[in-house]
Amino acid sequence: MRGSLSSTPPSGCGSTVVEVDGEKIDITEEMEELFRRDQSLVKEDIRKFIGERHISQSSIAKATRNGEDGQGRASGRSGGSSV
Repeated sequence: MRGSLSSTPPSGCGSTVVEVDGEKIDITEEMEELFRRDQSLVKEDIRKFIGERHISQSSIAKATRNGEDGQGRASGRSGGSSV
């Protein structure tokens, strides 16, 4: 199963829509709930999800086109823990 994530602001308010197998699902409320949760709990949930599915950080970086400068080096902040 493959999906895509897009942010579509209808009528001036933000909305997060995920498309899975051609079906569009609005996950705005779920995203807002995650933002209200404690950051460390959310990170732990993400680590668990990634670990259970054996998803590599390089796959995540490629899928999101985030975290690398195009030359295989991490960009942005240095040090700290990663998700």
